[in-house]
Amino acid sequence: MQARRLLLICGLTSVGLAGGAIAWRAARDPIDYPQLASALGYVGRNYAESVGPTGGVVQRQEYAEQRALFETALEIASQLPLWDGRAAKLIAKGAHAGLAAREPGEVLPPLNQALAALAQDHDLWRVPSSRLSWRRGKELFEESCATCHGSNGSGFGSALLSTMPPSLRVIRSTRNC
Repeated sequence: MQARRLLLICGLTSVGLAGGAIAWRAARDPIDYPQLASALGYVGRNYAESVGPTGGVVQRQEYAEQRALFETALEIASQLPLWDGRAAKLIAKGAHAGLAAREPGEVLPPLNQALAALAQDHDLWRVPSSRLSWRRGKELFEESCATCHGSNGSGFGSALLSTMPPSLRVIRSTRNC
């Protein structure tokens, strides 16, 4: 009877230690889901500009940025937990095709599927779920756009990119003041 009790205590202690190690690892190396979503979103919007419809690079500088984003996405995807395994496989499939400069029809669908799954599972949607708010829009711009486009939308952000992001200041406001 005491042997069973001892085994039970040892087993529970092992489970507790393993859980603590997992929690420590998660706290030490958290997955940056917004960064992953941002990389996948950027690739989704711009890959077809850098690679032709049948594959092959058509804009070298833009494709160089795409390659860096594929590498970032692969690095983050390799650290995803088991429950994000399907998304990790889709990212790997799309990113490896992108690194080989394959046609957009082969690269973008798996990346978009992964992005949709991650956005839903980790609350990464950037589409407002409530009434539009200028204050919230400004917060989202500062969080997701200002690094590249600048805090005033001029295109002069703090990110070091091989191509200058476009100015967003030419867009006219439709806000009635």
